[in-house]
Amino acid sequence: MLFANLRHTLRHLQRQPIYTAINVLGLALGLACVLLILLYVADERSFDTMHTNADRIYRVEQILNQENGHWASTPWPVADFLEERVPAIEAITQVQHEAEPLMSSVGSDIQFYEDHVLSVAPNFFDLFDFDVVEGSVERLAEPNTALLSRSAAARYFPDERALGQTLVRHEKWSADATTYEIVGLIDDMPRNVHFRGDILLSIATNQPKEEQKWYNAAFTYVLLRDGAGPEVITDQQETLNAFMDGNYAPRGMTLSVIPLTRIHLHSEATNDIAPQGDIRYIYLFSAIALLILLIACINYTNLATARAAQRAKEVGVRKSVGAARRQLIGQFLGESVLMALAAVVLAMGIVQLVLPAFNVLMERSLTLPLAHPVLWLGVLTTGTIVGVLAGAYPAFVLSLFRPATVLKGDVRMRSLPALRKSLIVFQFAVSVVLIVCTLVIQDQLHFVQHGRLGFDQDQVAVVHTRAALPAASAESFQQALAQHPSVMTVARASGIPSEPTAINFFGADEIEAYDGDFMVFQSIRTSPELREALQLEMAEGRFFDAGRPADLADGIVINETALQRIGWADPIGRTIQSRNGTLTVIGVVRDFHMEDMRTDIEPLLMQAGAEARRFYTVRFDAADVPGMLAHLE
Repeated sequence: MLFANLRHTLRHLQRQPIYTAINVLGLALGLACVLLILLYVADERSFDTMHTNADRIYRVEQILNQENGHWASTPWPVADFLEERVPAIEAITQVQHEAEPLMSSVGSDIQFYEDHVLSVAPNFFDLFDFDVVEGSVERLAEPNTALLSRSAAARYFPDERALGQTLVRHEKWSADATTYEIVGLIDDMPRNVHFRGDILLSIATNQPKEEQKWYNAAFTYVLLRDGAGPEVITDQQETLNAFMDGNYAPRGMTLSVIPLTRIHLHSEATNDIAPQGDIRYIYLFSAIALLILLIACINYTNLATARAAQRAKEVGVRKSVGAARRQLIGQFLGESVLMALAAVVLAMGIVQLVLPAFNVLMERSLTLPLAHPVLWLGVLTTGTIVGVLAGAYPAFVLSLFRPATVLKGDVRMRSLPALRKSLIVFQFAVSVVLIVCTLVIQDQLHFVQHGRLGFDQDQVAVVHTRAALPAASAESFQQALAQHPSVMTVARASGIPSEPTAINFFGADEIEAYDGDFMVFQSIRTSPELREALQLEMAEGRFFDAGRPADLADGIVINETALQRIGWADPIGRTIQSRNGTLTVIGVVRDFHMEDMRTDIEPLLMQAGAEARRFYTVRFDAADVPGMLAHLE
């Protein structure tokens, strides 16, 4: 009977090639979209799960206060504090992220700006399972040592063995350089970890001085013993407060703990070691995948019910010669499952074709594991479930037809038109929801691309000197850049929009007429020309004036967000006490974005000074852009 039904199904599908093609192709396209989304979701959820003890590893974070937010890093001494007071900690390590240093190999002209440089200790490998393929991890305890990934070793030492060679890190804030001996090689880290290190430097090389440790941060990871939970760390808050007293200016810090496997999608911390994902996108994409699958199944059901009249006589004849209802249900469900399985296989082919382009679009390296038996088990399961879901209603309704009535030509089905209408309305509703979501996303992208940044980025070039110029040469280099007819103005700065900035803490007693919690400011040094170079707008007061020595000595400019947080009604002339003396507010600049548009604007404090030589911002006209760029080079 099974083979007879299968033969009958194949003959029926062969006699209806257009109907079969529409059904199979419709399901295949829907399933291909669903499969692509599921590959992405599975990849996002796989972050950091490859480590043997992933379920016992946590990152310790700090929450300063409601305004100053949640930070992924902690002050340097927190690790020592926890190691001494929490017996449930089996191992603890600290990691520092080196922000895009210039690295070079000794004896060659090979040099690169590196995005993935970490400073670590040897016990880094007690927590994280990264394979060391050559050399010694223990030597990382020595200053001026480093490990390279295979790809980094091939990049810097393409024709020789990397072990024993010397790598140079050029400092970002000065013209100094630090040399490192290569003491080991590791396999390239997988992409699905929440940080990546192509170069691992010894964290012992640049240990902060004792008096600076509370103002230096690192990412702190702990491996807890079996049976211990994160409360063994958060319960130390009272002891930590006593430990901080007299050492750490922002004493409002509290500890927060997040499991390693939740960092990528669930972390709410800022200043993370690398950009992370967002669990809300996973929920959104999963919902979209479900809606697409529903639309594909409904489309099949509509097509099947639309052909009910044509199948009615077939049902009548088969029932009149003794076919039972369960046999008819089995036949119709078999047709549906067979087409669904064909659609799943076709969907896999479509995914294989579009996956390279999808990877480029999403910046991923997703693959369809065709050799994995779980995939094919999933294919059979998915095809069966989709086939049953899509074909259940037509199967049970068509098998209800009475032979005598149908053979007389009476095939009225009062419920089918109502069903089709309901399904079509549902399809249109889902389609409208998806279209509206697309328009909202498009509107958000337009806002990101064209929203008010607070400064004018058009016809602006940036020369990134990385502070390699000595202070004595800063102004002469600025004047040299300006010697081109198309250059309108040149400004110096230690930080510009889209680049990380320094952070300054000020307690309530250091800010005049302020009674709130301590304040955290983004801080940059600049020359007076920056306002013109970026077309910044002043809300109150003035920007730095080169003709006023006091402006350059102890004047500061704050942004509107800082003014709002402090609460000054008359900010001009107000003071802030710093370690270098009294700073006087001379102006308030209108808010402008220093970070991406998803990030709230933070309090900003600007000062003039010789340290403003890391970025040279050049505003130019369009008369001779190629010549102007050649001049800058």
